[in-house]
Amino acid sequence: MRGKLSGAEKDDLRSLEKKLEKRLNTGYRTSCIRTALMILEMGFELKEEQMGRMLAQCMQRPGIVQICMTIKLLQIVPNASIPVEHFLRGLGVLVQRNFPVQILRMWLNMGCPRDQRSLRALPYDYDDDEKRMVAQDLEDALGVITDDEEDRRGADRRVILVQECKARPELNGKYERSSDLMAHGRPVFEKKAEVRNRKGKGKGKGKHDSNEMKRLLMPHMLDDDDITIEVMVIHYKKDRNGINTGWWISKNTCTGPGLAWNGRDTKGPPTGGWFVIRDRQKLPDPVNIIDPKQANDEAYQKKRKHEASKALEQLDGNKLKGRLRVKDKNVMASEYFGHFCMLMHLEHMEELRQIRRRTETMQDAELQRLGWCLDGLPCIGIFGRRDPKKTTIIGWEDPGSEMGTLQLPPNTQFDRLKFKRGDSVIISESRQQVRVKGEALEKLGEGFIADIQLPRGRDGESKMIVRLRGCWPDDAMARRWRIDKGANSTLYERQLQAMLNLVNKDRSRVPELLISAKVGLADSWAKQWRKGQGVTEEDKELAAKAAEQAEKDVLREKEAAKLARLNPGGCESDKLDKALKEVKTLSHLNQSQRDAVRSALRTTCTVIQGPPGTGKTHVSVQIMKMWSKTLDLSPLLATSDSNPAVDNIAIGLRKEGVRAVRVGRPDKINRILEEITLECLLDKEKEEMKNRQYEARFKSRSRSKTGSPQRKKVSRSRSRSKSGPRRVKGKGKGKGNVKNDFELQMRILQDADVICTTTISSGGDFFSKFAFAGVLIDEAAQATELAAIVPLILRGSQRLVLVGDQCQLPPTVQSSEAEERGLSLSLYSRMVDSGGLMPFLLDTQYRSHPVIAEFSARTFYAGKLKSGIRGEDRKQIRGLPWPNYQSPIAFIESNGGEEEEGESKFNPTEAEVVQRLVQDSFFQRELEITEIGVVTPYVAQVRLLKRMCKQVIPEGMDPELLEIASVDQFQGREKDLIIFSAVRCNRIGNVGFLADWRRLNVMLTRARRGMVVVGNSHTLKADEHWEKWLQFYEKVASGRARSPSPSKKKQEAPPNETEEEKEARLKKERIEAARKLSMAIRFPGLAMAQQKKKEEQRSRSRSWSPEGGGLVGKADTKFKAMGGRTKARVKTPSPDRPLKVQKAIGIGRRNKGDEFTKPAPNGAGKAKAKAKAKVAIASDSEESAKS
Repeated sequence: MRGKLSGAEKDDLRSLEKKLEKRLNTGYRTSCIRTALMILEMGFELKEEQMGRMLAQCMQRPGIVQICMTIKLLQIVPNASIPVEHFLRGLGVLVQRNFPVQILRMWLNMGCPRDQRSLRALPYDYDDDEKRMVAQDLEDALGVITDDEEDRRGADRRVILVQECKARPELNGKYERSSDLMAHGRPVFEKKAEVRNRKGKGKGKGKHDSNEMKRLLMPHMLDDDDITIEVMVIHYKKDRNGINTGWWISKNTCTGPGLAWNGRDTKGPPTGGWFVIRDRQKLPDPVNIIDPKQANDEAYQKKRKHEASKALEQLDGNKLKGRLRVKDKNVMASEYFGHFCMLMHLEHMEELRQIRRRTETMQDAELQRLGWCLDGLPCIGIFGRRDPKKTTIIGWEDPGSEMGTLQLPPNTQFDRLKFKRGDSVIISESRQQVRVKGEALEKLGEGFIADIQLPRGRDGESKMIVRLRGCWPDDAMARRWRIDKGANSTLYERQLQAMLNLVNKDRSRVPELLISAKVGLADSWAKQWRKGQGVTEEDKELAAKAAEQAEKDVLREKEAAKLARLNPGGCESDKLDKALKEVKTLSHLNQSQRDAVRSALRTTCTVIQGPPGTGKTHVSVQIMKMWSKTLDLSPLLATSDSNPAVDNIAIGLRKEGVRAVRVGRPDKINRILEEITLECLLDKEKEEMKNRQYEARFKSRSRSKTGSPQRKKVSRSRSRSKSGPRRVKGKGKGKGNVKNDFELQMRILQDADVICTTTISSGGDFFSKFAFAGVLIDEAAQATELAAIVPLILRGSQRLVLVGDQCQLPPTVQSSEAEERGLSLSLYSRMVDSGGLMPFLLDTQYRSHPVIAEFSARTFYAGKLKSGIRGEDRKQIRGLPWPNYQSPIAFIESNGGEEEEGESKFNPTEAEVVQRLVQDSFFQRELEITEIGVVTPYVAQVRLLKRMCKQVIPEGMDPELLEIASVDQFQGREKDLIIFSAVRCNRIGNVGFLADWRRLNVMLTRARRGMVVVGNSHTLKADEHWEKWLQFYEKVASGRARSPSPSKKKQEAPPNETEEEKEARLKKERIEAARKLSMAIRFPGLAMAQQKKKEEQRSRSRSWSPEGGGLVGKADTKFKAMGGRTKARVKTPSPDRPLKVQKAIGIGRRNKGDEFTKPAPNGAGKAKAKAKAKVAIASDSEESAKS
């Protein structure tokens, strides 16, 4: 591009820019492209603002040629960039209007970081059928003629064709030019069509139609009065204020109600850029107008498609990468936004792809049987209209919403239904609906399920309340509807809003920490088991290079690690000193647990790795308790991606006397927490207010000298109540109640010590007034980073604690392409791998029998995991086929083949074996029903086992208490007995996603006293990790197994070791353990022992030691907590912990407080405060003895 311009060149450039601005305002895309090319040909540069407007505007109208040409302009200029706002405007149109996937993928390349691979036009895993469907979509879009010249020629046409209108399908069809009508010198086009006259079925006008059976079963007997002639008119209209001037599609006449509008000033009807009018809102719609002759001319269509296909092929994804520019021009922020925006949409497109594939390949009856859709549902009520939001995500339109009640069939199987309350659905007209000839099915739109009401009694009706985005048709109650499982729109919108806030608003320290670590790392294990390949030589080479780089990184501290160990601020120094001293007195925690708590008190970000049974939930509870009670921080958030993990923390906080409030859908919350749910606390607050008002009235009446006025007032109110409640007209009463409830809910949350909810729920408008002083994310390694950042960015936080285990289940991701690009790598893992943060390993497990835990400790935790219990403390369960009298593990061979049910699998032979094992367990009467768990990897097997095990449950026991669930649902849970059904049994040795060793690790670590595995050894041995476990089982069964690794003696400390030397030695051990685990996850199959270096070469650490030292750096001044308590915290007593002398141990899940200890001798209960080898813990048995 030219440097210094002469006077004439400046005039030329100014003239061209003025012309381009004029074309942008009028919306002529082809003229804009030509003018922009003239600017580039003369050696000038395009303004970034104009380039961004062109890209955003090209999406407002269909036409692949113009879209591809506009994107190619950006491709020509190597250093050009576009603001995030314009990128999102175009992206919103692409997503909402379901543009072809090829265009969307090319658009996403603009955000792809330059050092990553660009997206191809189609994913590599599309099969032939899917390629044909996508090609057809592209052909449909390519055939649309929306050139500017066509708009000029539109005035000479005699007939035009309207198509692709989705919001109002009745507008589609052929329109003829009126011979005697003109509007402002422009032609008028009309369409006449026969439509059904649905009488008496407007919104809220009754439940049943008297002629419904007649229309459904005998359409040939419809009366003439049931069919009317409807006229649609396309005309031009001028508005006095100029706001609504343009082309209109009206009903009946030119002065009739407007149904669609286009603001372009053309001689004929514009070919694109239309907005449909619904509920006084203008919504963009892909409706387009073409010449019927050209639409039926195959030669012309072939030429247009060839031109558009050629334009699409000329787009090069590699030349479009790294083009986004954020507000503060931070390169790392733009890469973070572009990378995760690309991954989020790859996942979203995969959801849509699976929905379409199910619809195209499966019969409607099969879809209904499997619970993917419900068809033929009558609408029995419409209510709850909600106006559009004033502020939405850039590029996304909000049409408002409206509720509709659909009546479900009496034979609905709710256990098979794939959508629950809160899930997104697609609403369309039922295929069972009788239609007039030529009338097409209407796809109404998308929405979500607000509630599902189960039937009450035998004759009760089940209902589903659906909130539709937009509004229901006026005759919705006269028609039948179909509900299909849809993509999760709530998740999509909140994640995108979080990323937009990250780049558009000032960032505090925690968001800076997120973008400081490099993006783009991926999980190699996921790619291997998806493609069915083992460890290759390429994997080993990559692992060796990564290990060498990790050795170099040890010598320097990364930026993310520096930010993580800085002082978060927000509390007084004397309170922090008190808290750090208090940590030393937490004798119910072991040393590794105390180190983790100490770090969480004084650093911005702490990562805690908690292997199974090591008490990570108890550590999380202790951190939240000290944040609230000792540091006096408010408000605080305890969150996780799953409801069970949030429930576990809430239960622990409640036991510790911390005032916690559980927020979420009642059907997703554990019954134990009912008293601390927001709904229950709101009811209690209302009741207390009524009592206080009654007491105030009683006192005022008793104090008054003459009680007559009060008595008269009370009597009037009583007489009014006898005649029934009086209805208040208007909306004031309802709005007042809602407002009062909201204020009460905010007051409850402000007074709470800790708010407990899921990550996605925390991003709702309900929490918009909160900015948290501290956020703890449990099971962080099981949540995608997109889910984890929702509370961190939308709500904000001064300090962050990530608790999880990268050796357990990774996040669930549907798109294999997004998984390979790093979507399955959690925020927890990225902070460790790329950010350089060292996790605090909780190194002692208190759950499983040492033999059960041995394989995981050796194989997955490099021998660093110890056992805090003995084998004698976990007695063998009677009545099961153990290989010997000491073994807590059994394997039962099953040769029955696997079967398919939809996308899942089941094995009837294994189900029969599991049924017998469950029956034998109940026969011994040793275990309660809540102490037995049945685990299997497939949902179809879960359903089969639930049906079969109900038959063997003894009378008097609730079958719902027998927990039968998938491996993913069982993470974080434990049972005395675990029965596992592997399901897979085939000749080729395909184990599916059982090949992921983290799933195996979760399954092996759920049992406390015994574990029985039912499977086919021939199939399981095809996987290397299952083969190792089967070899381990053979040794255990034969009694040749070595003693568990946790019983090894600790490495003795050198004599005369100083405190500094001890600190350095502990740092080396932790760094080595963290590096081994990180390398094992990212690069499987490499023997880490071969990559070891001498210990003296790593004398310096990249991590900050938890021992000693004070705060580092200044406090975060850009963040201020909001929404917390305004008054001093009301102190709540902690549970009493009576003194009991025993050897120091850590906390874990136990049935009894004294389960692993011998009774103390007489007089030993008075422990000295300075005794180092003995600690004081709580004991329920001593509490009862003292009382």
